[in-house]
Amino acid sequence: MGKIIMTAGLVLLSAGLYAQNETDFDITEEDISPAPVTKLEKAEAELAHMQEKVDFYKRVVRSVEREEEELKELKKQRIRNIRKK
Repeated sequence: MGKIIMTAGLVLLSAGLYAQNETDFDITEEDISPAPVTKLEKAEAELAHMQEKVDFYKRVVRSVEREEEELKELKKQRIRNIRKK
């Protein structure tokens, strides 16, 4: 029991020392985009953001459709194998 506690203490201590040497954030100037000033710029920024979301969800839907097709094919193959036996 004492060995477990001692080992756990060493792990926590080493994790703490490692975390102490790591920087919390590495922010570069490229990461910070200027805030939109006009209503038109705000609308364009929001439109671009929404288009990215739409593209992402379209990719998700295509991926799910591909997986469903693969599952249908596997199910057909399994049924064929059962009928052969």
